[in-house]
Amino acid sequence: MTNKEFVKIIRNRVLYNILEHYNSIINSRLENCPTDTSKHFFEFFNSMSDGDKEILCKLNKFVIVDTISTLLGILDGTTILREHREDFSLTYGDQPERINRYLLDYF
Repeated sequence: MTNKEFVKIIRNRVLYNILEHYNSIINSRLENCPTDTSKHFFEFFNSMSDGDKEILCKLNKFVIVDTISTLLGILDGTTILREHREDFSLTYGDQPERINRYLLDYF
C-alpha cells in the first residue's frame, strides 16, 4: 500500500462513510434508530429547520476533515505533539517503506 492509497482509504472510509451515516440518521425515522443516542440525535435534527440541518451537515464535514487532517499531520510529523517528539513510522504489512510521508498533502 502506498501513502496515496492509504489516504484514499481514509478519505473514503472515514470522511464519506461517516458523513453518509450521519446523513442517514438525519433522514431516518425515529423507530429505525438503533440506539438511544441516535434517537436523541434524531429528535434534535427533527426539531431543526431544513436550512439548519444543512448547516449542521456542513459543520459535521468540517469537523471530520479537520480531525483527519490533524491525525495525518501527526503521522507525517508536521503536527507536533507536546510531550512526544519522536517520529512515527507507519508501514503496511511486510513492506519496509514508511507510508507516513505527505499524507496530509495527499488528503
